Amino acid sequence: MDGNNPDPAPVANREAELRKARKRQKRERKAELRRQRRKRLAVAWIAMGVVAACVYALVLVAYRDSTMGAAPPDLTDYDAIEVYLRPNKLTPADSTVVADVTVDVPRALIGDDTLLNEKIDLLLFNGSGSKVVSFAKGTPSLALATETTVRFGGGAYANYPLDRYATDVGLLAQVQTPAGLVWYPVELGVWGDIAGWQVGSDGGSAAIDAPVPATDDPTSAVAFASMNLRRAGSTLSIVALLLVALIAVAVLALVIAVAVSRRVRRTEATMAGWFAALLFAVVPLRLNMPGAPPIGAWIDFLVFMWVVLALMFALVVFVWSWMRFSPPPDLHGKEKHKSLLRNGKRRKHHAAGKAERPGPAKVP
Repeated sequence: MDGNNPDPAPVANREAELRKARKRQKRERKAELRRQRRKRLAVAWIAMGVVAACVYALVLVAYRDSTMGAAPPDLTDYDAIEVYLRPNKLTPADSTVVADVTVDVPRALIGDDTLLNEKIDLLLFNGSGSKVVSFAKGTPSLALATETTVRFGGGAYANYPLDRYATDVGLLAQVQTPAGLVWYPVELGVWGDIAGWQVGSDGGSAAIDAPVPATDDPTSAVAFASMNLRRAGSTLSIVALLLVALIAVAVLALVIAVAVSRRVRRTEATMAGWFAALLFAVVPLRLNMPGAPPIGAWIDFLVFMWVVLALMFALVVFVWSWMRFSPPPDLHGKEKHKSLLRNGKRRKHHAAGKAERPGPAKVP
C-alpha cells in the first residue's frame, strides 16, 4: 500500500457509523414525537371525556329542574273555603286546559257527621267563560272534588315551541245559610304539573274575612289566581336539537352537490336516491317534534321551508351534474367487440397465408 494514500477502510467505517448514528437519532426523534403525540391525544381524550361527563350531568340537572312541578300553594286561612285548581291536560290547538278542582271547607260548614251542613256554590270564571260548581247539603266533606275546563283568551299554538298560555282565574263562593245567601271568604291556589310543560301561578284570596250578605257587592269576595303554562326546558332542547339536525342535513346535501358540480368528487347515479331520501325524511322529522302543531307554524317559515328548498336545490344540482359529466352508455359496445374479433381473425388468416406461400427459389 502506498504510504502517501491513507487506508480507505477506516474512513468508510467511520462514515457508516455516522450514518447509523444519524438513522438511530432520527428513529429516536420519531419515537419521541410519537410518544408526545400519544400523550397529547390521551390528554385530549381525557379532557373531552370530562367535558362530556359535565355536559351530561348538566343536561340531567336541567331536565330535572325543567320538569319539576310547582309545590302546592300554602293556603292558611282556615276560616275560608280553600279551592285548589290543578291543571292536568293542556290542548294547545283549542287553547284549553283541563284542571282538577279540590275544595277544603272550614269547620263551620261541616257537621258532626263530616257532611256539609250548608249548600255551597262556587263560581269559577276568567275572561273566556265561567262555570258554576255546586255541592249540595249533606255531601261528604272529603269528596268535594270535580273537574273543569279553563279556556285561555288567545291561542299561541303557531308560536311553537315558544307558545305560552296565561289567564287569571277568579273564584266566588256563595253559601246558603239559615240567615240567607252569603258571600263566603275564599282562597284560590293553582298548582300542578303536565308532562312537557311548566305550570306557574300566583295564588290569591278574597278581601273579606267573614261572610257578607249576597245582596252586597261581590267584588270584595272574589279571589283571583294566575295560571301560566309554558313548555319545559327539556322539550325546548329536543326541538332545538332537531332543528339543528335539519339545518345540518341541508348543509351537507349542498356541500356534496357543489362538490359534484365542480367535479371535485365523482358523480355517482346512486347518490340521487340519497338526496331523495333526505328530502322525504325531513317531513316526518318535523311532524314528530314533541307536541308540534301541523305544518304552518313560525318555525316552518324560519327553518323547515328553507331546509326543504335547499334539499330540492341540491337534488337538482346533482341531477344536472350527472347529466352533464357522466359518460353516455356504450350502446355499440357489442358491435365494436364483434368488429375487433373479425379484424383479429382476418389478421390471423393473412399471417397463416403468408406462412404457407412458398418463397422465391434460390439460384445456385
